[in-house]
Amino acid sequence: MTLRSTHTTLALLVLIGLAVACQDPSQPDQARGNVLRNQGRYEEALAAYRKGLEKSPNRTVLRLRIAETYLDMGRLEEAERAYREVLERSPDDEAALEAAFLGLAQIADSRGQNEEARKWLTSVLERNPENLYARMSRANLRLSAGKAEAAVEDYARAVEQDRTNKAALYGYGAALLAAGDAKNARTAFERLEQLDGDSPLGAYGLARLAAKEGKADEALRLLGEALRRAKQKGVPLDPKEVAGDDFLASLRDRTDFDRLLGEMRAHTAALEAERARKEAELEARRAEARRQAGEEPEKK
Repeated sequence: MTLRSTHTTLALLVLIGLAVACQDPSQPDQARGNVLRNQGRYEEALAAYRKGLEKSPNRTVLRLRIAETYLDMGRLEEAERAYREVLERSPDDEAALEAAFLGLAQIADSRGQNEEARKWLTSVLERNPENLYARMSRANLRLSAGKAEAAVEDYARAVEQDRTNKAALYGYGAALLAAGDAKNARTAFERLEQLDGDSPLGAYGLARLAAKEGKADEALRLLGEALRRAKQKGVPLDPKEVAGDDFLASLRDRTDFDRLLGEMRAHTAALEAERARKEAELEARRAEARRQAGEEPEKK
């Protein structure tokens, strides 16, 4: 072995040793927790994250994972406490604060607390105006609260930030329509159609616009097209939302509207049945993996 190759080998060994020495002792626990959480084994994931915290009490990411896991489980009170603990313990960690604010906004929205959710999303945007998820989430909440003009502002920023975002374009058109600006709403929906002519969103937006303009036959045709595209893409078109859509109120006494709602219900039921089948298959594979590993069956 030459002197140069010996020096190179020693340098590599030193780097490997430093990497091992610098590795946080809680990282294996975090990795295990992530795997368990992805498998839906939430209690075991929480135990892994807590074990990691015992080794590294200051690792904020573990506290965030605990909060997120509680949120996955629908245990909102515990998730809220965990997120607020992140705020208290990591007031200077901008990334952690942003994640906690988003989590608290999701919790508030789950409770139907629209204004509280918007407050947390505003906290995110004050720190990071480019957070597209927070921008669109606040726009949607503003629109559902009847604040159409404010929603238009948020959606306009979102579209400016990402001109190819289909959800942003649809939301922008919907907000403009709610604000009474039918001309620009049409422009937004037509841009969406040009971007993706197979998306049900563009056709649905134009159906709402046609109904508002008193063009019932055109609205029904476009609504049928939206349903066709939803079936083709295997995505839902919620019959409850369609039936309750005030912009489609003029169609409610039409037989074709009832027929389309029936087809939407059947399509939604088929999607739900397929999802349940896939979840059952996944759980069966998880159970088999646990059995082969010699683990006890997870208690419900």
